[in-house]
Amino acid sequence: MRLAVLTAAICGILAAPAVAQEKSLAERCAEGAPRGDFRTCAAAVASAPADPALRRLYAQSLARAADYEGAIGQYREITRLTPADGRAHYEFAWMLAFVRRYADAVEPIEQSMRLQPHHVESFRAATIIYQIIKRPEDVFRVSLAGAKLGDAIAMFDTFDCYAEGRGTARDENQAFFWLEKAAESGHVTAMDRLAELFLNGGLGRAPDGKKAEEWATKARVARAGRL
Repeated sequence: MRLAVLTAAICGILAAPAVAQEKSLAERCAEGAPRGDFRTCAAAVASAPADPALRRLYAQSLARAADYEGAIGQYREITRLTPADGRAHYEFAWMLAFVRRYADAVEPIEQSMRLQPHHVESFRAATIIYQIIKRPEDVFRVSLAGAKLGDAIAMFDTFDCYAEGRGTARDENQAFFWLEKAAESGHVTAMDRLAELFLNGGLGRAPDGKKAEEWATKARVARAGRL
């Protein structure tokens, strides 16, 4: 009898760590989502269908498993559950754009910009979406908004709009202003364009060899720093 009790006790002690280390369904979902373990995440969502964090992991697992329509459905549901969450709208738009449903991505990316007015990535994504579906006025609108947030990429896009009269009236002064701002903010292609502009003249500026060499040097140094 004592041996049986002792054996049972030992078995209990040995089993205790395994019980203590057992992970919850949500934890297993979080671990498995990057590997595309959508089955575990599906079970986690079924146990807590109103949890947007679990649905986000489920969406990620589906995308990882190349079930893009399934991921889109989950991101759509997250926006329904958390309509004031700008991140949710951004991720929904991004997933739609990923499968080239650019027109469908317009509404959620607009919501993302509205809810996250300082989220530079939303404005970048919106610029790409509007460029692809050929809405130049919207390209200019969101590029300018991003430029005012200090984004060098948006500054360069805004320069291009003003320089080409794309989505807005052509304006050489504004084009030069945003090109220079982009270059000063570290945009290497903008540095190249400034060097070319000062070498040959343009946008209402006369040639200036000293400035041309200055910006060409800055571009070379910037590239060297990125290698």
